Amino acid sequence: MAQFKATLARGWDWIKANKPRCESCSLNGDELKNASEGRKRMATNDLNFDPTKFTSARLQTEGWMKFTDPPEKIFALLADHKGMTQWLPLLKKVTVTHTQEVAPGESAVGTARKMVFEGGITLVETVVFWNPPLCYAYGTKGKVFPLQNYIGFMGVEPDKKGGGKFIFREYFDVQGRVKQAILPHGVVPPMRIAMRKLCKLIGGTEYEVKHVKAPH
Repeated sequence: MAQFKATLARGWDWIKANKPRCESCSLNGDELKNASEGRKRMATNDLNFDPTKFTSARLQTEGWMKFTDPPEKIFALLADHKGMTQWLPLLKKVTVTHTQEVAPGESAVGTARKMVFEGGITLVETVVFWNPPLCYAYGTKGKVFPLQNYIGFMGVEPDKKGGGKFIFREYFDVQGRVKQAILPHGVVPPMRIAMRKLCKLIGGTEYEVKHVKAPH
């Protein structure tokens, strides 16, 4: 836990020094309204993905980005595990392993990516749902990973203009002092940095990432 806290502190200092300033990725009222409506839905069945089959945890983080590049290109980039070092903050190296034979650039349920972050923290994310070229979901584990029952989701919704919307969600449980340290700012800011970098890679025009408050 001490190692996690130290790395979190370094990461938070880095995030504050690199706050998103992407003028081309500004927000408008309609998108903010849509994001709010999405949180109310709790987003359980988008793109044929049902998180309740993989975790009992509730939705904690929700993000979206509108993009102009072809949806197939976007999914390929999101599914390029080693390429995540281009856009995920503090990520230094990714090693990928498969439980079955897959074509180059492909993954499957059971594909795992070992992620080494600045400070030496290592996480292993394993694909639990694979629906190309639309979406996939993964679980995350690590010795100092403080979130329980974690499932992450990345999806691509094509539109009629040749672009679409990237959707990102996190489901997890967190308790005690870790909860106070992480939520709401400990998880959302790194993804905002990631979204800013993705903007430049996928022709992003607008984005938002929010912590989803627990229903009353």
